Amino acid sequence: MTISGTGAIAGSPGDTVKTTNGDRHIVGVDFWSLTDSGWGEATNWGLISDRDSAYNGKQTVAAPGKDSWGFPICGEDKSYWNYIDQATQTNVNIIRQFIVDKLP
Repeated sequence: MTISGTGAIAGSPGDTVKTTNGDRHIVGVDFWSLTDSGWGEATNWGLISDRDSAYNGKQTVAAPGKDSWGFPICGEDKSYWNYIDQATQTNVNIIRQFIVDKLP
């Protein structure tokens, strides 16, 4: 994963993240969504896919499988990287920085 953009800090307007599969994720409030934008738009800007799989590197894979209750999982058009853990760690780091900045 490479990070590029025009902003001075991560998350500022113009910052994008290019993943190993070539997707560029736009960081910003206007583009965030819980789920992908739908079958017609063919974008993966959500935290979960249209097949209700989390972008965690385990559920959003091409190979079909079954969960512990026997329900079908995976079977995505292609395999996707672990976005959720990356986003969580980034948010934790930002919150920690706010806390450090507030210390005397």
